[in-house]
Amino acid sequence: MQLTWLKNYDSSSADAAYDLVAYPDKMLDPVISARVMIKGLLDGRWNAAGKGIATYLPTNGTDDLKNARRTLNVTDKWELIGGYYTSFLSAIKEAGGVPVVTPAPPAPAPTPKPVATIEPQPVSDGNWLGALIKAIAAVFTRKEA
Repeated sequence: MQLTWLKNYDSSSADAAYDLVAYPDKMLDPVISARVMIKGLLDGRWNAAGKGIATYLPTNGTDDLKNARRTLNVTDKWELIGGYYTSFLSAIKEAGGVPVVTPAPPAPAPTPKPVATIEPQPVSDGNWLGALIKAIAAVFTRKEA
């Protein structure tokens, strides 16, 4: 994808993960270029109305191919590009369409195990530190039922 105008390089730098004003040649990298193009088409940054492609090519509704072209480059050659879109969409439908992926339901939350309680034991000999160490040791050596 090719960008024009300094403001477009600046507004696309975050998506590119590079300062495109300082390093405009980064747009020659196909991965960076595709990322910038897709984000720009979705958010409508190059459309004077600020509307993304989904506005003009809704999932349910009539496609507005002329204004869809505005999301990238005003209406330049919109009939030709709209024809490509129509042909490509027909080929996808002829091949069976795009499968709808239904996400798996979330796994149930695990049931928490009951926390063992330790009953305080009286310390008759005044050795509270020794009794505390024994009680702590008992927690770590106790076998689960």
